[in-house]
Amino acid sequence: MNQSERSEGTIKTEAWLRQKYDEIVKSGVGPCSLVCANIKQFRNLYTLHGKEKSDQMLADVLHCLADFIGDKGYVTRSYADNFTMLLNMDSTKFEELFFAPFVDVIFEIDNPYLYKNIYLSFGVYDINDDTVDYYQAQAYANVGRLSAPTIRNRSFCSEIFKQEFYDAFMNPYLMEERVSRAYQNKEFVVYLQPKVRLHDHKVIGAEALIRWFDEAGNMVPLSSFLPILNQNNYIRMLDIQTFEVCCDLIAERLKKGLPIVPISFNISQSFFYDTKMMSDYMEVYNRYQIPRKYIQFELMESISLNDSQQLVNVIDDFKKEGFTCLLDDFGNGYSSFGVLINSQLDILKMDRQFFADPLTEKTGNIIKTVIKLAKQLHLEVIAEGVETEEYVDFLKEAGCDIIQGFYFYRPLPIQELLSLLDEEKNR
Repeated sequence: MNQSERSEGTIKTEAWLRQKYDEIVKSGVGPCSLVCANIKQFRNLYTLHGKEKSDQMLADVLHCLADFIGDKGYVTRSYADNFTMLLNMDSTKFEELFFAPFVDVIFEIDNPYLYKNIYLSFGVYDINDDTVDYYQAQAYANVGRLSAPTIRNRSFCSEIFKQEFYDAFMNPYLMEERVSRAYQNKEFVVYLQPKVRLHDHKVIGAEALIRWFDEAGNMVPLSSFLPILNQNNYIRMLDIQTFEVCCDLIAERLKKGLPIVPISFNISQSFFYDTKMMSDYMEVYNRYQIPRKYIQFELMESISLNDSQQLVNVIDDFKKEGFTCLLDDFGNGYSSFGVLINSQLDILKMDRQFFADPLTEKTGNIIKTVIKLAKQLHLEVIAEGVETEEYVDFLKEAGCDIIQGFYFYRPLPIQELLSLLDEEKNR
């Protein structure tokens, strides 16, 4: 049998491969594995060389796989640049008997566009569970493949499916479902963290924050859901909802002649490039017509790492509407002095990292330098995340204006903040 005949005997349709998988599962014949492979960055090759040449590349890769597999299994091109194989070996043998030698073979493929210019990723699933059907096995193999540490690198990679990979892969999607239900069930609650003026320890402002209490009344850790909200842009709905809740609160307190303080709102990174951002906020604001001095916007300094000009533009947009703007998280790994120079900021908010460790001479000198710089730029300074008396005393002496941190107050439910303001008024 020549090489071409061997290839044709190994290459099968998806339907044939699925039926063969079912036979293996039912018979318990083994060891066997299902392997999924993908050509890395094939879309670039397709865009560069067109459909006809790309189809030939895919055919050449398929035959290369088939020739290499020989009588040790079967292969099909499932769709696009994705291939599925059934191999007569378990995952413990895959690296030695397939992956390592195949890399040398495919790198020498007889195709002018792929020769030493092709990289594949592989995922391996051991066929050992008769409750897992063919498509689920494919999904598991691909979860393994996508979990390879070098999946995004321009190199070959392979990974064996593990339950921990599945859990890590699925958790964000499961959390998205939970978040959607939580939003419908009104489980997200606005908390306000007081900002305390240093020279008289009076509450002169607050930051609006989101807290999630599940159906059992337990607080869900921010770290478990906030990154996902930012990734899927769901945070934008919560941002606007939070803004409306607070605008309504401010309007109601002013109407009744009760004390209220300016409230600041974080602009999420996922909202940063949305051309409707300003109009969305203004639509809410215009329904309440409260004095602009009660509204502040906090923009994370880390956003400027990739686009400082856009950060400057967003600050300018808020300033044109008459709102106070804060640069949040200043000093958290990256500081853009261009933003300080070119934007119309009002307040600089020092990141909690400055105050995470015990005060040292070096840390103190850095803090004093930042405060001095801010003052020379006519900016107020807020120190965020302050938890010790040592830092409170030091910051007061260094000329810091405001502290926001657990030393004075943790984030509070709205009613607790209002009670605090009422008490301060009656002193």
